[in-house]
Amino acid sequence: MEKVDELYERVKALKEEYLKATTGRRQILKEMLETIKELRKCTKKYKNELDQIEMCYKLRNYYISDYRLVMNVILKLANKKEEKYGMKEITSTDFVRFNNDKVKQVYGKSLVITDKEVLDNIDETKYFYYDEFSALASRIINSGNSMIIVTPNYFESNVKPKDYLAKALRYDLKHGGFMGDISCFLQGDELKKIIWKIMDYINLNGPDFQDIDEDTLCNLITENSKQKRLCKIKK
Repeated sequence: MEKVDELYERVKALKEEYLKATTGRRQILKEMLETIKELRKCTKKYKNELDQIEMCYKLRNYYISDYRLVMNVILKLANKKEEKYGMKEITSTDFVRFNNDKVKQVYGKSLVITDKEVLDNIDETKYFYYDEFSALASRIINSGNSMIIVTPNYFESNVKPKDYLAKALRYDLKHGGFMGDISCFLQGDELKKIIWKIMDYINLNGPDFQDIDEDTLCNLITENSKQKRLCKIKK
């Protein structure tokens, strides 16, 4: 039982270490999961608790924990040299029939980052019907601008450009829940460089930014970008 107790205490210690860490969470999680695996070989005593830990932390290793934080960080890092980019919240609307009931109008709010001059021409008080914004976004991207979009899952097709229409490199930062992935349509500008840096940071440290404030995360990503590039992205 001495080994069982030791392994169990190690799992608890790694949980605490993970929550306090601002870097290296992915490596801590790897060790935690390996320790859980070893503990399971020794006993079934903690099965339910270990199941819950694995479920929770595996998701943290896959999904971004705070989409709004990440959007703010993208904008702040992109504007570090020059205030060129902006972010707006736009509203899309569609009509849906629920459970064979009468048709109802539904609304969804999305966040969009792109060139400030482009954003100035987008009316954030307007409701964009059906795929109206998706078509507009395609035109903006095809004119040479990068665009970052996050929208409720239901409005993905209404808001995000179709891949075959938007002539840009696309990378998605995975986000679980009601809001969908952060989709990055990238041209050869500062936004593209920032997304590279964020992806490098996530590859090393994981996508869980819980309890890490905006300024700290910006600094960590900047410092990490000075190291050897981890992910390969075509220019």
